Amino acid sequence: MDDSSESSDGDAQDRSHPPVFGWSGRDTIPKGSSGYHNLELARKTNTLWQHYLKNKKSALQDLKGQLTCPEFPPSLWEAMLLNQYVDFSKIHAVWIGNMADEEVVHRSGVFKFIVNQIEAKNPIVSQGPWMSAYECYADAVEFAYPHRVEELANYRKYLLKLFNTVGPAKQRHVIQFDQTF
Repeated sequence: MDDSSESSDGDAQDRSHPPVFGWSGRDTIPKGSSGYHNLELARKTNTLWQHYLKNKKSALQDLKGQLTCPEFPPSLWEAMLLNQYVDFSKIHAVWIGNMADEEVVHRSGVFKFIVNQIEAKNPIVSQGPWMSAYECYADAVEFAYPHRVEELANYRKYLLKLFNTVGPAKQRHVIQFDQTF
């Protein structure tokens, strides 16, 4: 019996061996091809990200049973685990009680749709709400990616300097800058 099969996107897959690509197993990165300042930390993040991606459902389920799990909107854990953009306005909306973060189940015949996406109606425009949301986000990231503690602390210090430099009237510009990353 043949161990390889055709996937839905046309790639032949060999189930007995993981895929090997031209970039697999490289220990060095060609000059100028990486913007990472700390390749070791980037590799740790990538390893955890790949694990969370492959085991997303079980990782999210396991979070529910963790006693030391930080408070974080349940509907945003998946994006955070998968190292995707997390809208701080959504964190803030749940934090201040403007929006509940609960599942809504819609049934249609044999299909069941679960929706638990937060709508952020009021964007963050000042330092205080941004800091509250950032601290909540950083706690969650540090829980899932413990090696990123120093990176998050340095980013927080950098943004605080920007907030202090521009003053209260232009804090929304610092927040817009943050959202570009």
